[in-house]
Amino acid sequence: MAKILPLHHSHHKHSHHNHPHRNASNNNNNNNINSDSSSTNTEQRAAESLVAKLENVEEQYESIIQNLPQDCSEVPRDNAAGLFMISPAGQQRPRMVHCTADGWTTVQRRYDGSADFNRSWADYAAGFGQPAGEYWIGNEQLHHLTRNNCTQLRVLMQDIYDNVWLAQYDRFYISSRADGYRLNTAGYSGNASDALDYQQGMQFSAIDVDRDISQTHCAANYEGGWWFSHCQHANLNGRYNLGLTWFDAARNEWIAVKSSQMLIKRQSADKCSSAEASAVEVLTTTTTTTTTSTGLRSLTSSSTSSLAVPAAGQLLDATHTGAMPVAAAAAVKVLATKRPVRAPSTIAAYAFATRL
Repeated sequence: MAKILPLHHSHHKHSHHNHPHRNASNNNNNNNINSDSSSTNTEQRAAESLVAKLENVEEQYESIIQNLPQDCSEVPRDNAAGLFMISPAGQQRPRMVHCTADGWTTVQRRYDGSADFNRSWADYAAGFGQPAGEYWIGNEQLHHLTRNNCTQLRVLMQDIYDNVWLAQYDRFYISSRADGYRLNTAGYSGNASDALDYQQGMQFSAIDVDRDISQTHCAANYEGGWWFSHCQHANLNGRYNLGLTWFDAARNEWIAVKSSQMLIKRQSADKCSSAEASAVEVLTTTTTTTTTSTGLRSLTSSSTSSLAVPAAGQLLDATHTGAMPVAAAAAVKVLATKRPVRAPSTIAAYAFATRL
């Protein structure tokens, strides 16, 4: 007769047989957890390392930007005219610009019609063209380059008869984007007449943004962005050979511009301070107030200016074969009193009244 084993022995045997499976499963779970934790730690260390590298690159970039000249006036004087990298104050993006040997920054240049200037307001804000060729530096850059309100503007032009014309301003400022990049000039001198005075205080217009005060769309008609009013006495961004003009009030004639170059140069702070003081005195003694037929008030003053300028051949840039005027500070001599610098509080009223 077979011997029957107790049931509890069989149970214990079965139970004892299953323990290795549970232990193996637990070990696998622990290994997976450890593996996931190790993988997470590795990824975290890799991310932290990448962030550290990016921060280092950013610090190096900022260091490079801070060491760049803010404009051409800070480029070492032993450098000849050419292309230089600058970083205008308030900007984190460096720009390549053309600098003259005497520290002027080229902000506009036309000489052969190779660049399309019939562009949108956004294009004019950002800038376009090549610094070594036809070029517009951009209204945003102009704002940052002139925001200290202590910047000179020099406009050099050559007409279709190869006559050379110069208009220079002791003060040149372009307001912010929010204000429409409004034009402010003062302290004119030159032989080309103060044509920009007609457009004083105007916001910038382009083919897709009409901010002039004319019944027509000036930017669309002349195919280029500018500070139009009714519509212009000066426009160097119009259609080449048709729209480049400057009004010479002394002869009551338009200058047919063949090539143009607009340059700016930041003045020293002490010179600007003395100019402000002189402006207050000049305004007190020479400015008269009259009432216009529309009831608006207009500020008027009289001045006569002329400059001795070099011959056309002396103004050609060595890097170009076309008729390209460049800055020639040594050849520029003021022979008469300049138009006085206006106080900021009078600019808006004057600009509106003189356009009527």
